[in-house]
Amino acid sequence: MARKKVFYPFFRRFVDSGRPEIVSARDVCGDEAVVEAVDDYNNTSGQSGVYTVSVETGYILSETGVALTNDGAFVAESLSAPGSRQHKLAVALSRHAFFDGPRFACNLVRAQIEEVDRRAESVQTICSLIPRYQNYYHWTVETLPKLRSIREYERATDEAVMFLIPDELPAWMEEPLSYLGVNRSETIRADASAYRASELVVPSFPRPTRRDCQWVRERVLESVTSQDIDVSPGSNVYISRGDTQERRVLNEGAVVDTLSKYGFESYRLADYSVAEQAVLFNEADLVVGAHGAGFSNLIYAEDTAVLELFGEKVKPNYAKLAESVGLPYKSLECRPRGVDLQVDTEQLATVVEELLSRN
Repeated sequence: MARKKVFYPFFRRFVDSGRPEIVSARDVCGDEAVVEAVDDYNNTSGQSGVYTVSVETGYILSETGVALTNDGAFVAESLSAPGSRQHKLAVALSRHAFFDGPRFACNLVRAQIEEVDRRAESVQTICSLIPRYQNYYHWTVETLPKLRSIREYERATDEAVMFLIPDELPAWMEEPLSYLGVNRSETIRADASAYRASELVVPSFPRPTRRDCQWVRERVLESVTSQDIDVSPGSNVYISRGDTQERRVLNEGAVVDTLSKYGFESYRLADYSVAEQAVLFNEADLVVGAHGAGFSNLIYAEDTAVLELFGEKVKPNYAKLAESVGLPYKSLECRPRGVDLQVDTEQLATVVEELLSRN
């Protein structure tokens, strides 16, 4: 709470006044240091907006994964996509004040790199795979797609890149990394506050393109098809949030009864591995559920329609992801009940029938 009510407004004032500086790695290093990622397998011309930049000497802060230049400027591509970088920088500074201490964060504002340098461990060529927040969405949608452009950078430069990953890596982080071909020998666990790199490899911040999603999906599914996936995907999937603390569907019994008429099966995604969730979403015709991180699995879908249920707050994250993947998407605003929601089953049936009739 202190981060939001005390630290954030304090640091936001500095950020809005231009302190600390935010610079684009692409602008600082020039086009000669940039490797473009192609839009598809056959197109090798033009700029896709997905790229990787080599920065000579820089720092990575372990708590947030953000990058600094040698003179203490924040690297824009490590913060967010364009449009929200000031906000994300203020959030990052707030987190460093909370976890690393107010003095450390204030030194970041002043671009006094000495404190960072004192805490930093030295490495050679490194890229951060530390998500802004350690949750399923930020890992699956914002972090894993970076690997496509990094692998293209390695092929273009004939350089091997080491990946800085969170010190504590839960199974849902480690599992897809292995499917995407990241070996343990390529990783460094971030057990220091900061890292000083002789060469900092910075990918553009992903608003995943369709090509990014395809790259992740194909490699994960190719890796799991030979496994015994203990799940029997129905043609239609309902995501239950009955085991969570918010955005629960309070009349879930009535919702499940309504959806059962259209061939739905109910799943609690926490009971399944990443591989099982990937197969489930890839084979589904229609996925319905209340807004939540489970919809990050849309990155593994190909011809799946989506119906997202909202209570008090409507957020665009998964509408944007569905658009990136190329999936039909609709949302249904439901009656808020505190942090939970109640669904009008007649409205639900109408929208489900509309989505199922698209074929």
